[in-house]
Amino acid sequence: QISANSTIWNVEMRIDVGSVGGMNHVVGLGVEQALVSSSSDRYAWPQGDGASNPSSWGAASLGDVPQISNVTPASVPVGAGGMVVTIDGSSFVAGATVKFNSAALATTVVSGTQVQATIPATNLAAAGMFNLTVVNPGLEAAPSNGLPFSVANPLPQISQVALAGKTLTVSGSNFAAGATIQFNGSNYPATGNTMRLSITLSAADVIGNANASITVFNPGPGGGVSNVVTLGAGSGFNTLYLPLAFGR
Repeated sequence: QISANSTIWNVEMRIDVGSVGGMNHVVGLGVEQALVSSSSDRYAWPQGDGASNPSSWGAASLGDVPQISNVTPASVPVGAGGMVVTIDGSSFVAGATVKFNSAALATTVVSGTQVQATIPATNLAAAGMFNLTVVNPGLEAAPSNGLPFSVANPLPQISQVALAGKTLTVSGSNFAAGATIQFNGSNYPATGNTMRLSITLSAADVIGNANASITVFNPGPGGGVSNVVTLGAGSGFNTLYLPLAFGR
């Protein structure tokens, strides 16, 4: 029931336990309020409401809050095409929507315990950790618990390295955004693309490191350290040839 005076209104809702499936049951309550600030106001929601009709100033919806227990798959490689995920749980109703962080996905309610949603390729273009939830219609303010969904970087692979002056170029595959080159234990931020990376070494690293170990590290989620390659580019020391004079 709703009561009001010239400045405030109050609402009291009494819910029959039987209408929500009994006790010890999670439910959600969504409440909306129309803005009526003076006796002359007329707010067209719902029809015929206004300062003279306080019973129309608010609306409420009551229903089950969905719960999710499993997501399949829970991880995909970065750059994967659009794909369908299956979410298992409970209290899914017709019109329920899966959200990828805050973005609503095209959703099919299979049953009260399973929904399927399509994640577009644009959401899988960059690596990261994301949150999947389910929202029942009318209860957008009471989403389900969330489960993590990862878009994972691949494991890098090195096929060749080359040193020209202080510039080290690493060729291979699966190099991710934010990849670093590890040269003899030193980390260097790298520039390049998925197949070739370059760094500029310090003078100290260039001298005397002919057998330096080189790896590429992709950041998470996923990612990791590549195979190890040895530089094998010579001693790194400059050789100076001097003329010799012989005499008796």
